[in-house]
Amino acid sequence: MSAVPTVLTVLTVHVAATLMGAGMTDPVSAAQASFERATSYRATIRSTPSHGEPTEFRYAYRKPGYVRMDFVTPHRGAVLVYDPASRKVRLRPFGAHLPPALSLSPANRLVRDASGHRVDESDVGQLLRNVHALQRRGTTDDAGEETVDGRAAVHVTVTGAPGEQVAGVHRYALWLDARDGFPRKVVSYADGGDTPLETVTLDDVEIDVAFPDHFFEP
Repeated sequence: MSAVPTVLTVLTVHVAATLMGAGMTDPVSAAQASFERATSYRATIRSTPSHGEPTEFRYAYRKPGYVRMDFVTPHRGAVLVYDPASRKVRLRPFGAHLPPALSLSPANRLVRDASGHRVDESDVGQLLRNVHALQRRGTTDDAGEETVDGRAAVHVTVTGAPGEQVAGVHRYALWLDARDGFPRKVVSYADGGDTPLETVTLDDVEIDVAFPDHFFEP
């Protein structure tokens, strides 16, 4: 980003300090605190599940829960928007403002992916809450700093106690940006399994985005 708001600059300094060991020592808690202070974000998300085909989409989120997904693959041009006020998903299979426009429940299988993920539970905040819930009944291992797509990231693995899982996941491996705490890569595993359930990368991340009017009303 060429121009970063003052509030984000302060937040960046704070998160960098906490992630590198000053103050709060748990990177997951630091990342969760970072998300709670942000108003919005967008990113390019690539997901490779153990079953089903890989997906790529441009993801946009604004509190208190607006979501927009512009798909690149497999359904290029499709747009999906979730409105937390109506609790409905608007799906336009052929692009924004092009008919038909379907209004669906977020529980509808047409707007759930192969892993069963719901659009109203798809944001980074929900991910971190799931990780934190598993963390409370398990262990956290900090593998130190690594590089993900050219950026410094803190590699953390959270594993539930035997038999414990959250949203079907027993173990998360996360790479959290060392500057702002935002997840850059997440790999999830089932209980006792070493084959990933899903591998997700988040690129081109922007935080506190001022989205245009009606952006979440396709």
